[in-house]
Amino acid sequence: MDDLISIVIPMYNAQEFIAKLLDSILAQTYKKFEVVIVNDGSTDNSLNIVNEYAKKDNRIKVITTPNGGVSRARNIGLKNITGKYFSFLDADDYIEKDMYEKIVDAMKKYNTDVIRCNYKKEDGDFNYISQGNMLDLSNKVIGKEAIKNKIIPYMFENKIEAYTPLIFAKSELLKKVKPFNEDIHMMEDLLFYLDLLLNIENIYFLDCCCYHYIFRSSSNSKRRDKLMRNLNDTLKVVNIVENFLEENSFGEKIYDQVHYIYSTMIVKYILRTFQKEDEYKLSYEKMKELLCDSEIIRIMKNVNFPDTNIYIKTAGELIQNKEYNKLYNYGIEISNIKI
Repeated sequence: MDDLISIVIPMYNAQEFIAKLLDSILAQTYKKFEVVIVNDGSTDNSLNIVNEYAKKDNRIKVITTPNGGVSRARNIGLKNITGKYFSFLDADDYIEKDMYEKIVDAMKKYNTDVIRCNYKKEDGDFNYISQGNMLDLSNKVIGKEAIKNKIIPYMFENKIEAYTPLIFAKSELLKKVKPFNEDIHMMEDLLFYLDLLLNIENIYFLDCCCYHYIFRSSSNSKRRDKLMRNLNDTLKVVNIVENFLEENSFGEKIYDQVHYIYSTMIVKYILRTFQKEDEYKLSYEKMKELLCDSEIIRIMKNVNFPDTNIYIKTAGELIQNKEYNKLYNYGIEISNIKI
């Protein structure tokens, strides 16, 4: 393996973006890598594009599979790597040309299991929006105790992102962690990341914005026709996360934050179905049926919605009070407001 990096890229209908990503990989100053692209049943010209790259560079391997989602694609990719290290990239993002050189140097210098880099967030025209905040973790080796008591709580406080393309790790760790959960279609990064964090000795936070995360409003997680599926997946994730916290003896305080995060997501899913551009319209009967689910009632029961978003706060409190008729009318009233 000799310091070979295995780069796993799940790809679905990425014809507009994948060439930019591959160009940024092939321009790397660090040359010892393999690229495993898992074509997840693309129906556009993506496959032809990556096949042309593979013909020109034998470091690129293309695997085609029927569409099964990003988790399945990543799992297939991980089964086909041969490198000492592994890294994930998303097909519509791109990286700085010295990213892997800086990461490998830091990995060797600090003898760490995982490197977590920083990122710049850009819009679809590559205009700068923001960058990640590493807080007091910047350029530090973080050990097991701080991973549990600081990093994981930070994740549930939305202070640092649980985004797998930002991590770079030793491939031997894959023997300890569970594969990506293929039963859910969102937050799969979080579950993989949590499992990884609890199975390492240390992680180094490299404060280098060498990853470019492209924010596209039409991405799969924001499509209106996926809202109800995402709501159901949210309930699955809450149970998985709660089991994780219980098994690893986390304190009660973190549960409150978990319930707040996912309650906010549930409220957003409901309100977004009222927006006029939505293809999917939620009837009053269906909305009430969803919100009477015992899991939703349990998760939202004691959540305190702050005043930072009056729409989420108002709708959340109506749900807590089971004032479904008022909630439905409120959803119609604010249907022109982007939630």
